[in-house]
Amino acid sequence: MELVDLAVQAVDGTRVSADASSKRSYDAKGLTKMLERLDRTIAELEGQNEWETGGPPVRLPDELANKRTLRNQVRQAMNELEDLKGRKNINLTDRDARLMKMKQGFLPAYNVQAMVSPVKTGQETSGMLITAVELVD
Repeated sequence: MELVDLAVQAVDGTRVSADASSKRSYDAKGLTKMLERLDRTIAELEGQNEWETGGPPVRLPDELANKRTLRNQVRQAMNELEDLKGRKNINLTDRDARLMKMKQGFLPAYNVQAMVSPVKTGQETSGMLITAVELVD
């Protein structure tokens, strides 16, 4: 006995808001500008951090460490954006989220598709069963 009737299937999709800030979505130009600002900020912080003897400090200040971490994230995002042909922007918080038009404007979101098939119980069908779900670009 088969559980579902695969001859009849219905597909529907919806956009689901991502838990990511739209302010953290950048295109290649925005990432380049951010990287330049970070490089200047890091150079300034390193200059302020020099000891009187000219040697490096024993421990990095938190602000400098955070800027270096962000610089690495931006470089990684730039490489990912180059690898993903056809994408115009990338979100630093959630790489899978895309800017999509929602009721509130353009927000990071996912395009979710679901497929359902009728459930067979003997000769009758009694409801639907989700047979596939996919997150698509």
